Amino acid sequence: MKLILFLLCFSSAIAQQTVYQSFEVDSTAEPRGGTPFLNTFLQTNLRKPTAAAAKGIGGRVIVSAIVEPDGSVSDVKVVNSLRPDCDREAIRAFSLFKAWKPGFKGGKPVRQQITTAVLFKPNAPFIYNNGARINYFDADRKVLPDSSDKARYKQAFPLDSNGFANGDIIVYKGKGANWKEEYRTPFVRQVNEPIGLSSQSTITIGYQNASKLWDGEVLMLSESGSIISQLLYKNGMPTGAAVNYSPNGIVSDKREEFEEGFTATYWYDNGQIREMRLTKKVKPTEKPTPSTVMAFWTSTGQQLVKDGNGRAVNKEQMPSRAYSMEKTTLIEEGLYENGLKQGLWTGRYTDGSYFYEENYDKGICSGGKPKEWGEIRYIILRRSNRPSLRVECRHWVNF
Repeated sequence: MKLILFLLCFSSAIAQQTVYQSFEVDSTAEPRGGTPFLNTFLQTNLRKPTAAAAKGIGGRVIVSAIVEPDGSVSDVKVVNSLRPDCDREAIRAFSLFKAWKPGFKGGKPVRQQITTAVLFKPNAPFIYNNGARINYFDADRKVLPDSSDKARYKQAFPLDSNGFANGDIIVYKGKGANWKEEYRTPFVRQVNEPIGLSSQSTITIGYQNASKLWDGEVLMLSESGSIISQLLYKNGMPTGAAVNYSPNGIVSDKREEFEEGFTATYWYDNGQIREMRLTKKVKPTEKPTPSTVMAFWTSTGQQLVKDGNGRAVNKEQMPSRAYSMEKTTLIEEGLYENGLKQGLWTGRYTDGSYFYEENYDKGICSGGKPKEWGEIRYIILRRSNRPSLRVECRHWVNF
């Protein structure tokens, strides 16, 4: 009897270890949402190595991997190489995506081998010497393609292997082989005190102008050096373009500017796309308008909102209102019509510390009340000639 049980367990373990090819399964493994969303994820998370970018390298790295029954990937390998640094980056970025629909055989999820391409887009090459990008300018400070006889200024912009600034920008004046430093822009590293529930400090790095205001690309890092956010500043003010990262290294949201406004895309920690949102720019004299949600998915890939219409259920980690040092999950749900919140929206913390109801008309909150426990007070921000006013409810709770 013991021998039979051992053989059954051994057979089950072997079955779990079996890796099937695409032609051996009943339904093949595929990224949730489809290949276009996988490609968007990869392009968002890829960091072309600086040495490859300096040469304008473009091409594909073909990788293979095993899609596990839980939708994660393992054993990621390069099948067709582009160059070693790009190969390593392709493996890193591809390994972050764990939102796969596994292959099925006999009605059960199984391990399946897959092969896919990771694309590195070509870019304009640039001069990169001794860890710095080199730019040349003529006497009128106009950019030159190289160190020609017209060059009168040379700028050395230090970049690390991922293309992020890591030292003082130095501008030299001269010609030919004779260059003398004229001025430099110091690289700033500012330590920030812990905020909220966090017990760790953060570090902001980048450049500041003569008024000590942030200018250009600014990074916020954790104490361990991992990236928390990447923003663009102009004279101390964020421009609107931003990238934020989850603790596991995945881009959690990316905000991009275009002529009429901003688009924002959000992802879950497993790489599944979560939400696509559009915000229109308004002039100082115009009334503010709520942003529109054009699409929304669950973490398992089910699309709840399409073309701005549908009922969304959003889950998000928030600080508990009952236990100051703990986090809980906020579950908010309601209807979107034409991209705007409509009708009754409810929210609750799973630990029972916070409940609310809100009523919306075309994205504008008309009021709210507590669903149970505690007291929730509201400030209703309606459309106003003052552009600083928002158009959604603000609420808080007293116990």
